[in-house]
Amino acid sequence: MRIVSFEIGDNSVPCVGYLHDDLSGVAGSYRLRPAVIVLPGGGYDHLAKREMDPVVMPLLASGYQVFLLLYSVGRQLETSVPEAELASCIKKVRERADELDVDEGKIAVLGFSAGGHLAASIACHWHKYGPGSKVDAAVLCYPALVTRMFTGASRYPEEKLDYYSLDKQVTDNTAPCFIWATSEDQAVDVRNSLVFYNVLLDHDIPCELHIYEKGLHGLSLGHTETGPEQLNVQSWFPLAVRWLNERWGFKL
Repeated sequence: MRIVSFEIGDNSVPCVGYLHDDLSGVAGSYRLRPAVIVLPGGGYDHLAKREMDPVVMPLLASGYQVFLLLYSVGRQLETSVPEAELASCIKKVRERADELDVDEGKIAVLGFSAGGHLAASIACHWHKYGPGSKVDAAVLCYPALVTRMFTGASRYPEEKLDYYSLDKQVTDNTAPCFIWATSEDQAVDVRNSLVFYNVLLDHDIPCELHIYEKGLHGLSLGHTETGPEQLNVQSWFPLAVRWLNERWGFKL
């Protein structure tokens, strides 16, 4: 494995890439691989560590090139917009695809909670930043998506609420989405996912939705390493990997 890093945007936020060694010449494995950009949650106030390396490493073991973007949060938001940072990150990975051993037509984002909102934002708005920022798939984990369901949403101007309420932003160009959430989640109402999923269906966007009965917010992989063990939700990860692999014709 090799590790690379580069800075993104006005706040110079770091993006760390975890890349496979090229063994294609000796083992017949892939040189160019799909890439997944991981976006931890934290309510745009902080970044949750349980949604960083514990998620990056299983994705790497699944054969992907993996990038962890530590996008702007808290007071950093005064000088930079996470959506623009993510667009720049996708563009940089695509521009450097050959160097990074990335298949430039197979770049996904995977986000948790607020990071799920960010992932869905670029899935809907990538065209605003040009074709180099196109994301090819989005995995949304207990995502906050519908602004009218956000705490304190009434404080924001209507046009900003509409822009960041992603059920209002889906078009025929929105990227395919895999979504999972839990019915018990009291931090992000599960109906965020249901509303968004139904709008995706209305636009014939390829999508898959999994709703688990049990589980509080922020479970990450559902393992004891990342918080309370929640056995029922642990299936989301292999399901998401299977979904990406089938979309891309990729397998180890």
